[in-house]
Amino acid sequence: MIDSHDAQVWAKAIKDVKEKDKKQRLEEAGKLRTSYKNEYRWDKQSEELIRKMMNLVQGMNFCFHVFLGF
Repeated sequence: MIDSHDAQVWAKAIKDVKEKDKKQRLEEAGKLRTSYKNEYRWDKQSEELIRKMMNLVQGMNFCFHVFLGF
């Protein structure tokens, strides 16, 4: 991963990757894919979104009851 906005840093990183042999690139890509999949799991992100939406709806219901008398 490159944490820079500098084009020179990106150019060097790309050059370094291109210089690796195919087997090493494939191994590193597989590790990165696995790491990304573990970090950004669709099921966990979906659960978190649903939880936040439910809290928002519950808060709106509270406001309707308190302020509007529903």
